[in-house]
Amino acid sequence: MAVQKDKTKLTMRQKNALETKRKLYESAMILFQKKGYHAVSIDEIVTLAGTSKGSFYTHFESKTDVIMTFFNNYDNHYLKFHGKLAACGTAMEKLLCFVENMFVLSRDTMGFDLIYVVYGAQLSKKNKDNSRIIDKTRPLYQIMYEIMENGQRSGEFRNDISADTLVQMAIRSMRGTLYDWCLYNGEFDLIEAGVIYFRVFIDGIKNKSQ
Repeated sequence: MAVQKDKTKLTMRQKNALETKRKLYESAMILFQKKGYHAVSIDEIVTLAGTSKGSFYTHFESKTDVIMTFFNNYDNHYLKFHGKLAACGTAMEKLLCFVENMFVLSRDTMGFDLIYVVYGAQLSKKNKDNSRIIDKTRPLYQIMYEIMENGQRSGEFRNDISADTLVQMAIRSMRGTLYDWCLYNGEFDLIEAGVIYFRVFIDGIKNKSQ
């Protein structure tokens, strides 16, 4: 895991670069929410951010790269939360704890509008690159795999399905819940519905022979 640089030791130039990237990212997300991902131009983003087109391409390769930053922020949150999982108890409890935290992050920190924009951008036929989203080296996959593998070793989870497959099933279920939330325009409680669903999911992957 990469060690995060101490921002207090950054030079003024580095601090200014980080601030410019933050303004560009936030401006892009504001416009994506307001107009839709594909209706927004790079020119509009840099105008709102008060910077230049050259600055945009210094920090981002494209609008898709802005969306990837969104997922990187998710990953950073997963890494921070990972250390708290030990206090959650069994593998089943860890899984539910992790999933619930993901739904809390999605609803209360990211918010419906932002999630809607990101999913819309990823599902668009114009977006050819979603490799980062399904990259199995992402913390989302790695943490989930750790939970599933430990659950199988402890005898909590069934062993007739591989840990890899259980992870894939769980993540598809998480994404499906988020997608359904978008389809219903955020009208149901994402956390409550997500937790109820995953209690049923966990019951389905329990080792029944114990």
